[in-house]
Amino acid sequence: MLSPNGVVLYHDGVSNNKGKWCAFDVRCGLMFGMDNINITIGYQFSTIDVYGMHRNLSYKGTRFEDFYPKRKYQYGAVIGISYGF
Repeated sequence: MLSPNGVVLYHDGVSNNKGKWCAFDVRCGLMFGMDNINITIGYQFSTIDVYGMHRNLSYKGTRFEDFYPKRKYQYGAVIGISYGF
């Protein structure tokens, strides 16, 4: 809340503890080449969490994590074909 002169009279605090900002993003694969053609097959694993910095926030005793979707790992496959002259 601000006074008519712009001085802060009252404010609510949002606390954060144990914030996690580090995540793993691992990719591995095999590349097969023959003449000018390369074929790549790979796998991807990631622990990136878009809500990671906000999960541990709390406001008036209510944790934000209760409102966010459950944390999930991401998996993926990669297939690539390239041709060089």
